[in-house]
Amino acid sequence: MYKKVDSKLLQIGNNVREYRKQKHYNQEKLAELLDVSVATVSRIENGSSAMDILILMNISKILEQPIDNIISLEKD
Repeated sequence: MYKKVDSKLLQIGNNVREYRKQKHYNQEKLAELLDVSVATVSRIENGSSAMDILILMNISKILEQPIDNIISLEKD
């Protein structure tokens, strides 16, 4: 059985993926910088897992994006 993906988490995950790619990082590099597993980064980007506030703050710093940009639900 598949878990339903929350549309808000999916949009946030898409934002993380977009900003990660702008920095030319792969998931492995971001995971290393965050000190988490590649699976954790994948789950965040796929919207299947919510991140805690500390990971969000670190993603913001590493990707050089304000938290507002990362959690934005606005479509470009």
